[in-house]
Amino acid sequence: MNQSRKNMRLAFCLYFCFLSLSCLTGLGASGLFPKMPSAPKAYVVEIEKDADNTKMTSRALQGMLNQQSAEVYLINNWWDREPLEYCEKLSEKPIAMPGASAGLRTLFKKYQRRVKKMFVYDPDKDWTWYLALMSAAQQEGIPVTESIRNDLSLEFGWKGEVVDFRNRWANRIEAYDWAIEHLMPGCSRKVIFALAKGEPLTDYAAASKGFVFWLDFQKERAEIEKIFKIGGYGVGTSLMGYGSNGDQANETANPFGIGYITSNLYANGSFWSSFPNKTYTQSPGQAVKAELGKIYASITWSDGDNLEFDQNPIYKFWHDPAHGRIPVATPLSPALQELNSPLLD
Repeated sequence: MNQSRKNMRLAFCLYFCFLSLSCLTGLGASGLFPKMPSAPKAYVVEIEKDADNTKMTSRALQGMLNQQSAEVYLINNWWDREPLEYCEKLSEKPIAMPGASAGLRTLFKKYQRRVKKMFVYDPDKDWTWYLALMSAAQQEGIPVTESIRNDLSLEFGWKGEVVDFRNRWANRIEAYDWAIEHLMPGCSRKVIFALAKGEPLTDYAAASKGFVFWLDFQKERAEIEKIFKIGGYGVGTSLMGYGSNGDQANETANPFGIGYITSNLYANGSFWSSFPNKTYTQSPGQAVKAELGKIYASITWSDGDNLEFDQNPIYKFWHDPAHGRIPVATPLSPALQELNSPLLD
């Protein structure tokens, strides 16, 4: 094994060993991830039936609002309802507005005075979305398509500032170079995001003011490394989302000491991060007396280090009556101690 690969594996192992220590030794879970201020009540809006671009704006708006008080909770899927009930936070669900884009319009109706700017992006130039998202998160704004801007302005009489990002950069490299200079100084150093357009993690990216990009980890690796170097990211930084080449993002992030946490489909992160950190301990196991002639098996399923897997498939597996009675070991992400203690509960 060459030295660079050894260093990569060492950084990866040290990072996740550090995350796991709080479970095993009783150390308090704190300091690795941006936390949003808690709110006394949740404002719940359903966006399941909205169009994709509309959902993107809703999640960005949710994240911007939750920076001050994590009160906005979005129903992305049917299974988002029970966790909210379980956490026992008071909630208010308004009557949805009729017509198309009901989720975004319902949300905007309540919070339009908090929106100071709209950043217009071009859906066909993905880099304009990411720069609009980061700019909006830092300037009390929302990223919008031209049609969404027109619809919201016309219906609600919104008259804030409009910034057009559609034709300012020729390509993504030029765009991210601009973002490094103008937006990175206002970004968190705890988290950075590799996130495909439309992914539910958008709200936490906006709330934490993280640097967000979508680049090819093979063909555009030099630009990603430039982001990591200039941004000063390293040990204590988490790369969240999911790389363009999947887990191969480790090969780029880990030599910088950056931990990689698969989490692109993790929803309402800005809301759940507002709950208190919690440290867990595991009770000692009980020895089973082996019987002659009997075969024993230990069954484990994987991907519990994946935040979206914990929140979605594993959650549904445990609620599925077809799971049977055979005990199955389940790894869960220790990052949830800070990011979503109610889910671990």
